[in-house]
Amino acid sequence: MKQSLFTLVAVTGILAFCAGLILANIISRNDKPSVNQSLQSQQETAELKSTHTQSALPVKDTIQVSPTRTPGKRVTAIRTISKGFEFKSNVDFPEGGLASAERKTKKSYLAEYNLTINSPKPAISMEEVTASAPDLETSLAALPTLLANADVNPYWHELYKRKKKTVVNDAHYLNELITKHNFYDCQTMLNLRHPDTKRRALLVQADMDVVTDGSDGDRMPSMPEEITTATYYQPTTSYSWAKTSDRPNPMIAGYETRIENADRELRKSGTTADRASWLKQRKKELRATIGEMKQRSFLIAEHDPFIVLPVPVIVAKDSYSPNVGDYAIVFHKGKAYPAIVGDAGPSYKMGEASLRIASHIDQRSGSLYRPVSDLSVSYLVFPGTRKQPNHAPDYGLIHTECQRLIDELGGLGQGIELHTWENTLPPIIEEVEEPVTIDVEQPIHDPAFPLPPEVEINE
Repeated sequence: MKQSLFTLVAVTGILAFCAGLILANIISRNDKPSVNQSLQSQQETAELKSTHTQSALPVKDTIQVSPTRTPGKRVTAIRTISKGFEFKSNVDFPEGGLASAERKTKKSYLAEYNLTINSPKPAISMEEVTASAPDLETSLAALPTLLANADVNPYWHELYKRKKKTVVNDAHYLNELITKHNFYDCQTMLNLRHPDTKRRALLVQADMDVVTDGSDGDRMPSMPEEITTATYYQPTTSYSWAKTSDRPNPMIAGYETRIENADRELRKSGTTADRASWLKQRKKELRATIGEMKQRSFLIAEHDPFIVLPVPVIVAKDSYSPNVGDYAIVFHKGKAYPAIVGDAGPSYKMGEASLRIASHIDQRSGSLYRPVSDLSVSYLVFPGTRKQPNHAPDYGLIHTECQRLIDELGGLGQGIELHTWENTLPPIIEEVEEPVTIDVEQPIHDPAFPLPPEVEINE
């Protein structure tokens, strides 16, 4: 009897542990790439340069277990996991029939999975809007007036609808889930309109992830090798303009090398059909991007101040929907940073700014480190304000236009000034060959300067 009881407890413990591992493994969708993406990216990088490795933060869940046991009936474990989920698992052992019969009974060995996620509501009152960003009340002079007639932007509801759809799809297939942090990443989206000037603006409150993408051969013809050889770096941004010089984009060479490596792998007899199909599709994408880089220039996240909004927000046909190139101001802890809408991002994610802005808030910012994790960043976007045609960012113009637009919305609070961006692009050093000129009116040999004895000239 003692041996049977020991075996039962051991088995239930193993089952509970396995259930915990399964759930712990499916709750970090956005913090790391899928297995296939990771393998393909690693293989491409290794093919491009064997000594290059992409750094990544280790992913490790901290699990605290509080088990309660009723021998022979139920084992319960409550686990607090670092990704934000509290996971409660129950393992039951009701009385059954003969083992031979239970083998044929579908419900004799059954796992059930229930996921509960609260649906948030948008902040709209002064108390709610300043709950996560108290500095906004003193940063925007007319905030009470603007909130009095504010409406929730329709995409706020659409954003969380898309998040829920993603969770449902992944949960049904036991895939990795979006983290709690990334699910609750947007406090509100409000349509603001000043009653006197009629100036419109879209207010978004969220955290701040970091975009590190972009390239421009005209303004920055050389980039570090760890970027030009990296497969994860995106050389283009949604905001772009026609090239103005013959200086090639520094990312093109790396893309051409990746195409050559793909051709080399396709010629190998051991390449599987699935891998060959992926390589062919990837070659088409690389060639298309090379074509873009030869014709157009893009923002550079390290040097240009811009923000990222979801694609559906940008393409929506709405008077409050921003366009790529529209002006924006980022507010955080009493600071106001002028910017433009520079890129379009995933439809289920909110809150992202260029490395230039992020680094000014926290110098440690990077692709693996967000400067602001709470929902204290306020993105104020002015729809319909972009200047056409597109051109390389003019930091002085961005400052001037943002100042004009915020004044039309009631102005900044007392003591708040727009940040002034300096040009941090490295100077372009080009080698210029000085032409050799010969004065045809003068003889090549001047008799006043005799040549050495061994040289003879017939005149």
